Amino acid sequence: MADEYRTEQYTKDKREQCVKLFYKVFNSEPFFFDWLKQDSIERYFTDMENTPNFLSFILFKRNRIVGACFGQVIDYFMYPEYKINEFFIEPDMQYQGLGSRLLTDVEFMVFEKDVTWINLFTQANMPSFNFYKKHGYSTSPDTLQMVKPLR
Repeated sequence: MADEYRTEQYTKDKREQCVKLFYKVFNSEPFFFDWLKQDSIERYFTDMENTPNFLSFILFKRNRIVGACFGQVIDYFMYPEYKINEFFIEPDMQYQGLGSRLLTDVEFMVFEKDVTWINLFTQANMPSFNFYKKHGYSTSPDTLQMVKPLR
């Protein structure tokens, strides 16, 4: 697997391919977000790209994009942290170690940028929750995400 796969820092010329993959992932099991439209994903990705300290990564199999991690470095009080906003792997290639490969590569690459902490949100009822736990992530006893619907 090592020779066949590589992780690189995201560049805007890869946006269209990443938009298509994101659409495919989140319109598949277990999500089935059939309301998701490619033009709204395009705007979302552009917004992320324009976020200060945007730092994202792409996993390739040969020259094909098979996964991505979108995030940003935040100077959070005493230490910089990396906030993962989106993490996704080609649906047909999940459960083959590629998510682990990408996450390990991301951790190494942001560590090299003096990041000391990674922060992310995930849903407790999705497979991603156990994926992150398996990789040493834990829920914070001091933090709770709160939401308020406006419509």
